[in-house]
Amino acid sequence: MKAINITAYTKKFEIANVKPYELSEEQQHILNEQVTSDKKLYTHAESIYTDLKKKYEL
Repeated sequence: MKAINITAYTKKFEIANVKPYELSEEQQHILNEQVTSDKKLYTHAESIYTDLKKKYEL
């Protein structure tokens, strides 16, 4: 298991609190796959939203 730090920010983007958090082996594997995945295979959520609005005339 690898330890990661989770940092919470306030609205002014000042560091509010840093807490270490350990990922399970499965969580670390999923995170690694997401980080190293091919970004060309994904569609930006905003473009999907825009397409649906046009399709359904919202």
